[in-house]
Amino acid sequence: MIASDRQQATVDAILQALTGDQALAALVGQRIFDAPPGRAVTPEITIKLVTAMDQSSADTDAQRLVFDLDIWDRYALGTDLSRPRIIMGHIRRILHLRALTLVGANLVVLRCINAQGPFRDPDNVALHGIVTVSALAGHETSS
Repeated sequence: MIASDRQQATVDAILQALTGDQALAALVGQRIFDAPPGRAVTPEITIKLVTAMDQSSADTDAQRLVFDLDIWDRYALGTDLSRPRIIMGHIRRILHLRALTLVGANLVVLRCINAQGPFRDPDNVALHGIVTVSALAGHETSS
């Protein structure tokens, strides 16, 4: 069986989960993007697809998607890494082991599989943290 492409539907569901969280919104507002607008006000979060793999079998339709959620912050320059760390913590709290239902009876189970930073970006202006999320998207089956 060939897996359906669930990339955009999964991104949309992740965006909805993140923008719907009041604690995260207090830090970043609505600045959570799958296509960053350019020089946005920080902090901001951008989502990018890293890998899409077919996980289908003869009778199961599934896809493994890996996303990086990049946290950018120009506010906390110097030694204060607390705001980007707090944002990264909220992302992990919101998304880790979260199940999302997509259109077409697809089920996505998210797992935060890695976190890096925050560290000073090579531009020497922004702080940058990364939370990597794995999503297993498959057709929901009833038992």
